[in-house]
Amino acid sequence: MKRLVVFTVLWVGLAWSAAAQMGGGPWGPGLGGLGPQPFEIQGDAQGQRDLAALRQALVRYIGLTPEQVTQWEQLWTTLRETLAPLHSQINTLQEQLRQLLGQNNPDPTLVGRLMLQLRTLHGQVEAAWTAYRTGFEALLTPEQLAKLRLLRGVADHPALIPACRGLGLCR
Repeated sequence: MKRLVVFTVLWVGLAWSAAAQMGGGPWGPGLGGLGPQPFEIQGDAQGQRDLAALRQALVRYIGLTPEQVTQWEQLWTTLRETLAPLHSQINTLQEQLRQLLGQNNPDPTLVGRLMLQLRTLHGQVEAAWTAYRTGFEALLTPEQLAKLRLLRGVADHPALIPACRGLGLCR
């Protein structure tokens, strides 16, 4: 029974680490599996231009006022400031877990402890994203919120846009 528990913990840890390295994991793509990155800055001028273009397209589509854009920027800054230390902690713990799982006989208690710490941090990341989205939605008028919800519905089915255009049903 003890071997089964150790094997299961190791298997889950390895699968989780592999998924995180591929940009996925139990929490979805982006940020090592930590959620989407709508304004992730690439660190270069092109990334900055892409970010500005994406934001401007969304501002135009939803019809945000300058005041709403300013409030949105504040929400985004808060999100980034909240996520940065969490990502740092997660990266450190993931590296510790990788090293531990690379040993011939890793301590299952330590593996479990690291997994629980990572789970807690991932929960904090998800809570930060939820607060960001909720805050953004609170800025919107009912009409703007309807547009955002429509956009989210389309985003849930990305293959529909090319299909609709390819079949001549969308411009």
